[in-house]
Amino acid sequence: QTQGWLATTSPGVHVIQLASAKEAAQAAVLLGELNAHPHPQPLRVLHGLSQGRPAWMILAGEYPNRAEALAALQTLSGQTSGSPFLRTVGKMRAVVLPTGS
Repeated sequence: QTQGWLATTSPGVHVIQLASAKEAAQAAVLLGELNAHPHPQPLRVLHGLSQGRPAWMILAGEYPNRAEALAALQTLSGQTSGSPFLRTVGKMRAVVLPTGS
């Protein structure tokens, strides 16, 4: 589902990267923890490069512009471990890796 969304969504759409994990099992645990608290929806998991290394990235929300994405990001302050940050769909397309599915 995430691959299809990534392929068809406008490159200027913003998302919030909540977390990343090196292994799929770690990502599943993180996703479970994140689902226990309110976060922007939808939550998506994408396999790609994070800081140049393969990782499973957990993305939240879908915003038509940076201002709306920043407002949503500010509401997350203190709600998540780590440092959530903004990404665009266009940038995500550049880092996506095949999942084999």
